[in-house]
Order: sequence, then C-alpha cells, then structure tokens
Amino acid sequence: MLTQAAMPYREEKPLRVYPVRANRTALVIGGALAIVPLVWLGMRLSSLTTGWLSLMPALLLLVVGLVVAQAAQRDSIAGGVGEVRLFANRLEVPGTFSPAPIVLAFEDLDLRVTRFEGRLYFVTVNVVEIMHLSDGDAGRALSSATFTSLDAFQEAVADIEALRRGLPLPVHEDAPDEEPTRDAYDDQLDAELDAIDD
Repeated sequence: MLTQAAMPYREEKPLRVYPVRANRTALVIGGALAIVPLVWLGMRLSSLTTGWLSLMPALLLLVVGLVVAQAAQRDSIAGGVGEVRLFANRLEVPGTFSPAPIVLAFEDLDLRVTRFEGRLYFVTVNVVEIMHLSDGDAGRALSSATFTSLDAFQEAVADIEALRRGLPLPVHEDAPDEEPTRDAYDDQLDAELDAIDD
C-alpha cells in the first residue's frame, strides 16, 4: 500500500493550453551578423598593419548582431516546442534556454502587449505582437510568431487578462466545421475508385 509520501505527484489540470514553437529566424540572422564580423576582425588583426578605423564597420556589425540575437529571445523556446499553460492561480510559460517552465503568479502579474506592423507601400504585410509578462520575480516576452496563429496569440492574451482580473475565461468561437462540398467530379472519382477495388 502506498503512503501519502510515496504516491506519485498528480499535477492539476490546466484550464487552457496553447502550443508554442521556436521561431529561430531572428536568432540565425543575429548570429550571422555577429559571427561574420568576428571572422573579419580576426583576419584584419592577423595583419599587423591594420588601422583602427578599418575595424569600425566590423565592430558595428558585431554590436548590431548581438542586439538582434538578444531581441530574438522572445522567439526562442527551449527544446524548440513548448506550451503556455493557464491555471486558476498561475501561468506557466516555456523558458528561453531552460526546459523548466517559468511560473508567473496572477496576483502580481503585469501584462503588456506591443504591436508591430510591417508595411510595404502603405499595405500591411506582416503583423507581430509581443506579450510582455512579469510578476516582479520573473518575466518573459513571447512573440505572436511562436504561437500557431495570431488569433491563438490574441486568445491567450484575452485568457491571461481575464484570469489576472479574476474573471471567468472567455469563450472563443472556433471556426465552424464545414462539410466539404461535393460535385459531380467527386462522385465520378468515387465510382472509378470503387470499380478498381472490385
């Protein structure tokens, strides 16, 4: 017979779960911007006749690459995939580099959302929203690019805001299940496939 201490731990079930995945594009770009100047600097410093002024473009690229790589942490998920899990009293978000989730209590949670729109000739071509979460002890920023869609990101923000304020979770309307439309061509294909099977 198992005693209370020997019983396996049973985790409470989350109210909502949102799958997230790493978006490594900015991290790769930032890494390339940081590594290429390092190689160039190494080659320039290997010749003793290098002037300091000729090193400035490489140093500038190095700094820009490090800034881009630092900003890419909001798109990074340890292990490549994870979950944003909502509980009644807390929120668990995947870590940037550690597989352990970051636990944020709702009572002190600060939630801010920043929206960036990419435009080309006055037409919006890309929308990225960033969720900034902090409870005083820990914090995390997550980009909408890590969620399955922008709608899933916005639903997660609405759920977090509702739980943070002590309100019931909002009901999100899923896309209606539509029956695929069939036409005479579909019937003809089905008849031909049935004839092959016989």
